[in-house]
Amino acid sequence: MIGSRLPVISEASRQPFQWSAMARDLLHMKVAPSSQHPLVFATTHLESLGESQARSAQIMESTESLGSSSDVIICGDTNINENIDGEVQLPPPWIDAWLACRPDDPGYTFDVERNPMLAQKSSWAIRNQARLRYDRFWVKLQNYALTDIELLDGPVDDSDTLWPSDHFGLLLTIEHAQEL
Repeated sequence: MIGSRLPVISEASRQPFQWSAMARDLLHMKVAPSSQHPLVFATTHLESLGESQARSAQIMESTESLGSSSDVIICGDTNINENIDGEVQLPPPWIDAWLACRPDDPGYTFDVERNPMLAQKSSWAIRNQARLRYDRFWVKLQNYALTDIELLDGPVDDSDTLWPSDHFGLLLTIEHAQEL
């Protein structure tokens, strides 16, 4: 799902990946911030677990498909496990927002040690002591700049029992380059 409080220039569009055994795709739309420099937002859920070659192909397909736009943000559950997939090599000028803003922080969004919901629901995560950075933002920005990214890692309420997901969220902050 994708939504925007900003005026929408082009309605959301789905682009099925050329190779996906799980019917995965790239969902994207263009919005118009007040700066008048349009932004393309995209989200995806890459192929799961044992499909590192498919994930790699899906990353390349995503960046190539949206690469003609000046300012693009891709986010989603990438299912990347660097122990299996290796370090993601994005084509320039694409960058990983977490690595750019917080290079010394592992940024685990799938963390069995810190997420009680995950610890209760996933025998795989418990068995593998999973601490992974599945969720990511990849950006290609000409008219905007990254200012911050943060991990949303708290429960929904004060009881510490209601969690929104087995993944932690991410919040990316960008500013128009002229405002910096």
